[in-house]
Amino acid sequence: MRASEAARLGLENAQTKSRQSILSDMRLVARAYWKLWKNILRNDPLIFIHQMGKVGSSTIIETLRASGVNPDTVYHTHFLTPAGIRYWKEHAIEGLGGRQNFPPQLRRHLITSRIMGKRLNQRFLSRHRCRVITLVRDPVARNVSAFFNEYRRWPASLREHYVGNPATHLTELRKLFLETYPQDLPLTWFDMDLKPVFGIDVYA
Repeated sequence: MRASEAARLGLENAQTKSRQSILSDMRLVARAYWKLWKNILRNDPLIFIHQMGKVGSSTIIETLRASGVNPDTVYHTHFLTPAGIRYWKEHAIEGLGGRQNFPPQLRRHLITSRIMGKRLNQRFLSRHRCRVITLVRDPVARNVSAFFNEYRRWPASLREHYVGNPATHLTELRKLFLETYPQDLPLTWFDMDLKPVFGIDVYA
């Protein structure tokens, strides 16, 4: 196959993926709005499990489901403010090499967070019942957990070697964690993404 033909096919594939991504996002947006308005019309209390990642929120979600809580009323969010969502998106793009590589769960989280972040204001909160569950974890343990969860951000050579023989690369991993991982999120998250949305100052 000639280089020009290969380039053309590559461009067509990229355009097809882009169209599919846009359509998928449109469906996610429609579902998120439908879920929100359905809850509002029923006057169901909205439950926000809103916290930084890697602090145990999945356990809370499963516990609520097991207790019979309507899953449609539960929102699992990490960021709701424009600044927080931008931080999260840029962090994901850096780690995954582009928005086109976002897994479905991440796309769903970002879209839901963006929609709810736009709707959550003092007027909305004064008219609709909301319950907020937020968690905290030892900041160092939280960062270590997130660092290993986000292994896609590691250099490719280190990823390959670590999977096969992790014990021999702990020095490199420690250096990467200390020098490149954003360490301050556990210290800034409550002021960045809980206080502006819900008016709750945990440090007060």
